[in-house]
Amino acid sequence: MSNLYYRSPGIARSAAASPFVEAAAVDAWDAWFRWRDHGVLRDLTVDATWDRVAATLAAAELHDATTWKRRFVDAFSAWQLLPDERILATAGTGKVGWHGDALAAVLNVAAFVRAPSALHGSFDHATFEDVAALAVRALDNAAGLAGNDAARGFRIGIVGLADAIALLDLDYDGDEGRALAALVARSLGQGCRRASSQLAYERGVTAPCSEAWRARALAQEVATDIADAAERIGIRHDRLTAIDSQSKLALFANGVADALDPLSSPTRPEHAPGSDPQRIASAHHRPIRAAQGSSVDCAKSVAAQLKLRAAMRRWIDEPIGYPLLVDSEPSKLQSEQCSAMAEGLGLPRQVGWRRPELRVHT
Repeated sequence: MSNLYYRSPGIARSAAASPFVEAAAVDAWDAWFRWRDHGVLRDLTVDATWDRVAATLAAAELHDATTWKRRFVDAFSAWQLLPDERILATAGTGKVGWHGDALAAVLNVAAFVRAPSALHGSFDHATFEDVAALAVRALDNAAGLAGNDAARGFRIGIVGLADAIALLDLDYDGDEGRALAALVARSLGQGCRRASSQLAYERGVTAPCSEAWRARALAQEVATDIADAAERIGIRHDRLTAIDSQSKLALFANGVADALDPLSSPTRPEHAPGSDPQRIASAHHRPIRAAQGSSVDCAKSVAAQLKLRAAMRRWIDEPIGYPLLVDSEPSKLQSEQCSAMAEGLGLPRQVGWRRPELRVHT
């Protein structure tokens, strides 16, 4: 790997230090998202990648392009927002590599934890909502740059939820952890819907404010001002939120937990005063593994994942049905039990499995 650009987790970050804390994250950037032009390295640092992507997306703005570029850069460089893999790889390179399929983006929940492990540690839901709205704008801009070929729907989700739960000293398989997950899901939906209405006002309505939308808004406790604006103005996008595995983006974001995946260790990390929350989160992320392949532990792990999904499902537009993370594939009986549990929790019955862990091949 050329031009290694990361700092050791044991070194305190300075103003000039790299944002990377995991060597694997550098590898991910270098392999998947770093721009090379006919063998010539164009993105010398990850900051160059952020600037390239932000400048491209901001160019679609009719007003205040400089302001929007700065907002995009701020969210990207703080690891709060990661746009679609294809946008990261090709924006600003002279080609648009994201025609056709629905565009995705993820918010890194761990990046919104304030004062981790402190007595008054908290999740900054107001900033999270603002960045969720920014994600919709970024994808709407990207769709416009692709001649609207990409505007077949957006799938805005999250990574780093388990890291945030650990940073706040909560249990993944506990009421408080699930309450945080529900708050995250609700904030994600609120921010996305607010942006949809604002963009409809700025750029035109592309989706009706239908009875189905109103019913979902009521069930999801959408804020009154957002619902009123949608009724008055209309909406630009209907279904916006979806939780999918985004393993490449999670690895790139300093190895935070993918989507709703749990952390491996039931023990909570030690937090030194002044520690970098992103370093703590990434340093304690490991794929979940059942102890000695125990089917009991595996079942507990799967149950915890399903319960967390159930806590969030009301606020997510698309069913949460991506494969569960397991160390070894469950037996047929276990699979049937998991399917029954998923159905009982209001989740898709067809439960799939996937193994840890994504590696970069260089």
